[in-house]
Amino acid sequence: MIRSALITLNKRYFGKHSPVIAASRFVTSNRTSNRSYNAGEALGNRTANDQAHYSRESHSPRAAAAAQRQKQSRGKSNSRIVSSEWLSITNIPPLSTLDDLLVDVERIAQTELSMGIVDLDAAQKMMDNQSASSSSISSEEDQQPPQLPIWQPDVSTPYPPHLVVEARLSLSTLKRPTGWYLRFPNRSVVHALLSHIGEANKLETQYNRLQFATRAKNSKELKRHKKEKLEEEPDLMEIPEFSWNDVPTKPLKCAWKRVTVTPFDINIDRNRIESQDAMKYGISDNVVRVENCSRDSTVDSVMHFFSRYDLSDERNDNLKAVEQIVKGSEKRHDAIARHVTPSTTNSFLVRFASAADARAAVREKQNVEFMGRRMRLAQYSRQIIDEESS
Repeated sequence: MIRSALITLNKRYFGKHSPVIAASRFVTSNRTSNRSYNAGEALGNRTANDQAHYSRESHSPRAAAAAQRQKQSRGKSNSRIVSSEWLSITNIPPLSTLDDLLVDVERIAQTELSMGIVDLDAAQKMMDNQSASSSSISSEEDQQPPQLPIWQPDVSTPYPPHLVVEARLSLSTLKRPTGWYLRFPNRSVVHALLSHIGEANKLETQYNRLQFATRAKNSKELKRHKKEKLEEEPDLMEIPEFSWNDVPTKPLKCAWKRVTVTPFDINIDRNRIESQDAMKYGISDNVVRVENCSRDSTVDSVMHFFSRYDLSDERNDNLKAVEQIVKGSEKRHDAIARHVTPSTTNSFLVRFASAADARAAVREKQNVEFMGRRMRLAQYSRQIIDEESS
């Protein structure tokens, strides 16, 4: 219903060149061949531009300017193909867990697997071979889009339904969760997920533009009807309601909140992931962050406060059971002036023997007064750590 209403309204305002008509046809049809052709066009864009550049015999300023524009457009188009198997997820809810995120990741991964994920590595080899033998290819074969290979999970390497092989938690300076670093089997899966989310964002943007144009058209019709004092009813367009249930592509959400997804290259941004990575703090679902503690609180006082619970064994984990992560300052503006964490209270990490003990501590000690202040407790989420890569 929503898709038909969008097409009707767009035909009235934009004619046959409606962008929503093209988007609706794209998401309702089998997108395997279309997406394969787009990936192949992006991969082969460099070869086509190079051939056009070298075949140009004129060296005039106009030709040089055209070559520069082609070089810039070539860089933009090649940037659409990701080169890493990592994704950065930000803007997550404060108390969300990894399971809240993996539910939607699994939905998108299974949707893309059913439609076909283009194997970018095999497609790159195909494009290189095709460009090498381009002189022997007839013009009729050039007009047909190449049939790119489709990636399928290897039977010998069982992947989970969400296809996430590693998930690392990103922390702020206060050691609060700010996002996730997700690693997938290869960059082809990352490209498919980004394409899925990009199509959803594009469809939403087109609907918002259409809704704005419809309201402007109705307002103009009402003003004309009032000015001419016409007796018949004004010809108003009905604004359709939008629902993600009527489209196959949906944005990625963590619990109730829509998150931001960007490609992440661990080889380039390794310093960022090491400074924000939760691995060096031994964070898992058995660790609790204790905030709003008095500035006079110490590691020993916090350990005594949680003495009725089983804490982690420092001899086995090589990590302290209680660790201070934030030292509170007397005045907040003084901390900002010294470029340190703007916090007037102390914060600690408490590592319990199990996740059940951590949940019990959060349930029983939440908002309990300790040294004149009421503590705030938050349990961390579990992570998926690949020991071989780390």
